[in-house]
Amino acid sequence: MKGRLHCQCYAFDETFKPHNAEKFVLAFFNDKNIRCTLETEVLLPDVVESVEVTPVTCSLLTLDIFSRLTGPVTRENGIIKSCLDEIFESILISDELRKILLLEDSENYSLFTEQERDEFLFRLFKHICIGGELCQFENEINPYLDFVRSLYRDLVRFIAYLNFTCKSSVQKDQATKDLHVVSYVYSVIIKVCQNTMLYAAFHTLLSVFTLKNLKC
Repeated sequence: MKGRLHCQCYAFDETFKPHNAEKFVLAFFNDKNIRCTLETEVLLPDVVESVEVTPVTCSLLTLDIFSRLTGPVTRENGIIKSCLDEIFESILISDELRKILLLEDSENYSLFTEQERDEFLFRLFKHICIGGELCQFENEINPYLDFVRSLYRDLVRFIAYLNFTCKSSVQKDQATKDLHVVSYVYSVIIKVCQNTMLYAAFHTLLSVFTLKNLKC
């Protein structure tokens, strides 16, 4: 995942207000302590003046939606089906998995709705499957699923631990007894020089996420 994945954790001891998410992100990237430790593939501008903050849905609790891949994309034993090689934005597509993730006109693209593709879990899955510049693709689907499951749980649980007030980022609704995720997830783009995008946009397939949890 070289050049494609950085996971860092920072503590915030005040109440997070979703309606002030953009203001929070601006303050985050301009904080001197953050700037000294934040790992980025490109240098941040001296002062971050403009950001694009987009909420990312984070509601899935299991990997059940990926069971649809069996048949169209993978064999019953988990082996990923191959396809004719083609290039998409400098990425080599040589199997049905990357094909369904990247090509909107692929035969099996409709297996997942756009709403499902916008889910944080699906975005992580896509991010891991595509990989980085030194990526060695797996022949089986299970290593991807296992890693995404672990990463998804760790990211959510990590932030909850830092709040000290929530024991878990997944809570049970007292009225319905249903479980739901209480984490906030955002896709963040730093803009410089009018419409030039810097952070999270130097590659069109790369997304950067900021996670926060409700104080309980």
